[in-house]
Amino acid sequence: MDAVKRGFHCRIDELVPLARQLRASYVRDQAGFKELLPDDYTAAFLTDFDQRYAAADALEETSVQVARKMAFTQRIHELYAQLPQQLDFLEARVSRAEALTVPARRFGIVPARQARNEDDHPALEAALKTLLQNIAANETTLGKKGHKAADTTRLQDLHDALVAETTGRGTQMSSQKSNT
Repeated sequence: MDAVKRGFHCRIDELVPLARQLRASYVRDQAGFKELLPDDYTAAFLTDFDQRYAAADALEETSVQVARKMAFTQRIHELYAQLPQQLDFLEARVSRAEALTVPARRFGIVPARQARNEDDHPALEAALKTLLQNIAANETTLGKKGHKAADTTRLQDLHDALVAETTGRGTQMSSQKSNT
């Protein structure tokens, strides 16, 4: 015997109206369902359904998600626009600094630049974390070459923004999928 396959698919925006119709049909035909499968269609079935319906109804609309993604992309690209100059200045200072705790070529500037150019947020997060750790370890030496705390703060702000935005977006999308 072949496995039963669902003969329907719906978009997320159709989920709540379909659930509302399903609930109304179930309430109308509840006696028949209880007669058919009394162990499955208890009072707990409707309570569970209502909780799931409420979760689905609370989901953010797709159009809102798209708008949020666009706003995120715009904010990140504004930060990305500042990054090349920051990396250029840092590279000039690192290449001229003496007694670094890591070799200049391993400081993390190249991976940060590459991740930025490829628009790879996770790789850029990791590269910025490496840069920030190396800057902190070499703060005095880089300070002698003109690196200021404000320069580090700008890199930290970009890192924090990337982490917050990608984590928030990922959590929201994961929640949306699980509720669906």
